[in-house]
Amino acid sequence: MAPWQWIVLAFLVVVPLTLMVDFWGRERLSSRGRPGRRPWRPQPRPAPDPDDHH
Repeated sequence: MAPWQWIVLAFLVVVPLTLMVDFWGRERLSSRGRPGRRPWRPQPRPAPDPDDHH
């Protein structure tokens, strides 16, 4: 293979595969494009400031 073909191969095959492995497990969508189900956790609410007189 010519050197330019190796460069094209790296961008078309190796780079996308590396990015897929890097983001594996952080998918937010299912295979059908719907949001994945996650366990619901309530967000902590900040305590009111005692010096704030509103």
